[in-house]
Amino acid sequence: MHGGEKNKIMKIEELENKLLEIIEEEETEKSLSLKEYFNKEMIKQFQKEIEKDKEEPFIIAYNNIVEKTAAFLNSELLVEDPITAAIAFEYMLWKGYFSKDKDYQFRLEERICNYSGFGADIMRGNGVCLNNATMLSDVLKSMDYSACTSVCYVHENAEIPDENREKMPIDRNVYKGNTLLEKLKVKKAILASYALRPITKKVGNHAIVLSEYNGEFYGIDPTNLCFMTHSNENQLQSLNGLVDFDLKPTFTHYLNSDEVDNIKEMYENMNEFANKDVSFLDGSSIKDFYQEKVEFCDSKKNILKDFHEECLNDIDIVCKTLTKNKIR
Repeated sequence: MHGGEKNKIMKIEELENKLLEIIEEEETEKSLSLKEYFNKEMIKQFQKEIEKDKEEPFIIAYNNIVEKTAAFLNSELLVEDPITAAIAFEYMLWKGYFSKDKDYQFRLEERICNYSGFGADIMRGNGVCLNNATMLSDVLKSMDYSACTSVCYVHENAEIPDENREKMPIDRNVYKGNTLLEKLKVKKAILASYALRPITKKVGNHAIVLSEYNGEFYGIDPTNLCFMTHSNENQLQSLNGLVDFDLKPTFTHYLNSDEVDNIKEMYENMNEFANKDVSFLDGSSIKDFYQEKVEFCDSKKNILKDFHEECLNDIDIVCKTLTKNKIR
């Protein structure tokens, strides 16, 4: 890199491309120095985007929905821990309670990417793992639980476990695609693998939520309805032990650029204190635990309908004002 390039103000996309080029290079003192520089610049640019957009109508409306969701989970669904909160959130997400026309689907196409509010796309009725994980993380934080959106790598050929369930406890609407190209994209999209190339092993291909509760660390995957516990350094493992999720701290920092120090501390604590038990299950199987929570949500359809109607104005604002930075 020439000396003058460091003084050039770069957009996030340019910084990202530079960083990806460096990651693909052999690790040398120079490449590591450049990587550190671009890491810091990326975080600065994300922070600027968040600050610039905080008064945007779609951000205000999205934050209103997040706060209403947190209050609803606390007061109406009587949630007392982040795991139960996550299951209730997953139920509401896939049943469309955050989306226009009460219709939500996993879909690569037609999304809009805004660095200040990845979760807001859910209001428009479609999204992927990054949108799902970001909104869940925002809701958990609004409930005063420790949480962050975490980038990870899952092997493209891995089958996300259903925790030994005969079927998924919540029906998920996954867009199948109309053209052959769309169908090929969707084939592995449930893992959010945008580029099937070696670099994904370094930068990640999936987004989940990392949460800490009562000294235990859990991974929550609202896209695949999967829970994980800490297994090795910067690694989580599904509860049935079949799939590993390799965490990517560097890229996690970008998604949480307003609280980088807190995220670093969370990762350090997680790697120091590995989970020995899954205490929230209290001897139950994850299948029974999850099903019990889903049945409880099923019994609350009337108040869930009221919740959706209460959010409709904010949902409409998001749909009308979230119109920039279309995703690549």
